Amino acid sequence: MSESDQGPTPAPGPGIRVLGQPAPTRTEAGLEPPPPASPAVPLEDAGPEDTLSVGRLVNPRAVMVLLAVALAGVCGTVAFGLLWAHDQSKQAGATRVQTESRVVAEAFLRDFTTFDPATVGRTFSAIQAMSTGSFASQAKTEFSPQLQQQLQAANASTQGALRYLELQSYTSTTAGYFADVVQTFSNKNNKTPQSDELRLVIDLSLVKGQWKISGVTSLDTPVAAGG
Repeated sequence: MSESDQGPTPAPGPGIRVLGQPAPTRTEAGLEPPPPASPAVPLEDAGPEDTLSVGRLVNPRAVMVLLAVALAGVCGTVAFGLLWAHDQSKQAGATRVQTESRVVAEAFLRDFTTFDPATVGRTFSAIQAMSTGSFASQAKTEFSPQLQQQLQAANASTQGALRYLELQSYTSTTAGYFADVVQTFSNKNNKTPQSDELRLVIDLSLVKGQWKISGVTSLDTPVAAGG
């Protein structure tokens, strides 16, 4: 049979390339055309919506802002912690000064205003022992054996009642108190007890780890007769 008797050559199926002929297009092959390619965006012009194959583009300026905010937060936290610790330390220091120095101030006021013929000698010795500086010299002169003998001879006795004791000022080594004491006293010439209100400023100093009386100032006070 000759080629003319075989009839026309059948057309190739979709997507089939005939040898010696150009490859069919996607449309000719029965395939969907590819989607249009997105235009390239320069890196410096890329926005947050633009992505690379390895992930989202990172804006260096935004990273620096976030880092600055984070560092500011850390610095603020540290500063607050330091201020809080300083305040706590200051309060603890004031509490320690008041607690330790107040004990000595109260002891001095008790000895200064409370004694009788049997205890006056021990009282004077205690006052001198808790004194320092110029007041130590003054206490040694004022609370002398001669005064002790005079008080004993007069059968003098006195009883103090602390009405008020307030810390007025302080440092790590000094403290100042205002004191209000009512002193009731009598002797052989005046057996009816009388009362005297004493308003005193008591100064203390920390000497070798111990609080001592460094000064006593008497303020003008009224005198009231007791019953």
